[in-house]
Amino acid sequence: MNSGDIVVGVDESPESRWAVLWAVREARLRSATLTLVHVRSSMSDGRVAGDDTENDAETLLTVRAAEASELEPGMTITPRLYESGSISEQLIELSGAAALLVLGVASARPRADHGLLGPVEDRVVVHAHCPVVTVNGPGPIVGQGYDKIVLGWTEGATGRRALEAAADEAALRGSLLSVVTVSPTAGYAPAVSSEQESVEQALIDSIRRIESTHPGLPIDVTHRSGDVVAELEQSLDRAALLVLGAHHSEQSWSIRLGPVAEELMRLSRCPVMLVGRRSGSGVG
Repeated sequence: MNSGDIVVGVDESPESRWAVLWAVREARLRSATLTLVHVRSSMSDGRVAGDDTENDAETLLTVRAAEASELEPGMTITPRLYESGSISEQLIELSGAAALLVLGVASARPRADHGLLGPVEDRVVVHAHCPVVTVNGPGPIVGQGYDKIVLGWTEGATGRRALEAAADEAALRGSLLSVVTVSPTAGYAPAVSSEQESVEQALIDSIRRIESTHPGLPIDVTHRSGDVVAELEQSLDRAALLVLGAHHSEQSWSIRLGPVAEELMRLSRCPVMLVGRRSGSGVG
């Protein structure tokens, strides 16, 4: 595996299949290779583990690779089967040598079903060494009317990294970058307090940096107020991707992803890119 790989976690779920099909289109767009990973584990950490035979796992990988190859002929697709004590830990390790890690997320599965360690996707996002994209349904197809990348703006280092990632995605696609700020209170007015002025100035400064690194990239900014999740959901018409900053932790037990990211990666009508750290970057 090399740093240009897109890695997809593969299991038997329909969401995993959708993740593979989304990822192979992305691999074509990025001129990247695609690695399909299935982890057989003796520890249940959010997936049914340890009850598939090696032949079953290899068959699953073969089928998913064939489906991806049929959708995007000529792509380099590598299926890999791993044995590990923990599915999430293996995926986190693999994220260290990946440009992007893609996971299917079952939005209807109760969190109580994931066991004491919590959902695989939550743990992976919090600890991954690269951005993680979650897919919960058939994703928008690049070039078919989905013409913008939406960023849910937050202040701080993680927010700036998410903005940089969103700008890269928009530039890659030749799309509009739509930056959305959401105030949780009604009647948002950016200049009514020194704190709001500071937040607004941070956003302006960050966008200026993006304009210098991506000259000519179309960018718009929308200020909304109300429930953050609901307002971001309403911003996703024609969106190919929603980009959010995500909490990152060096504490191995942590799955504190953040309520907005946790909810939107399960409810969003388009794939969600969660940026805790950029590939090769330091601690988030």
